[in-house]
Amino acid sequence: MKWSERTQTQKGVAGERIAQRHLEARGFIVYQPVTDGAHLFDFLCANKKSQRLVAAEVKTKPRRQFYPDTGINVKHLEDYMAVQAHHAIEVFIYFVDEIERRIYGNKLAALIAAKEVEHNGKTLTYPLRQGDIIYFPLCSMIDVASLDEHEQEAISNLSTRNPAYTYATDISFEASL
Repeated sequence: MKWSERTQTQKGVAGERIAQRHLEARGFIVYQPVTDGAHLFDFLCANKKSQRLVAAEVKTKPRRQFYPDTGINVKHLEDYMAVQAHHAIEVFIYFVDEIERRIYGNKLAALIAAKEVEHNGKTLTYPLRQGDIIYFPLCSMIDVASLDEHEQEAISNLSTRNPAYTYATDISFEASL
């Protein structure tokens, strides 16, 4: 099976298209890789008015069920940090979340900033590394946009999660810069 035919790849592409529309609506010109295969980030975004240039990575995945967070592979984080350090370009990570029905994210610098979160009587210290995944708290995310019904359905239809994996949406997050 080709990489592009994998369900997870198709879900990622759907999330990228949704994020791209929202970026363009905010005045960004969005550039993306034309070479097939792995790439360092999904979009290079430029805003002519503010002359702002950012690298954007889109993760099409829901938050964790039993924790107030979401995460990425540690290797990917290291790659984004290298891009930011070597090219002096800000990296922004977007999460397109079909369960929360929204797009949220933040600058890499804000995501990796130490933060303590109280959850179920325990203090969680973020960023939280577990194996090859590093987690960031939802309270560090900026609310970018809500997903409309069509967008949410398009992503949900490509979910690879077990349908028996029920979801509790007891955590809300605050938008802050």
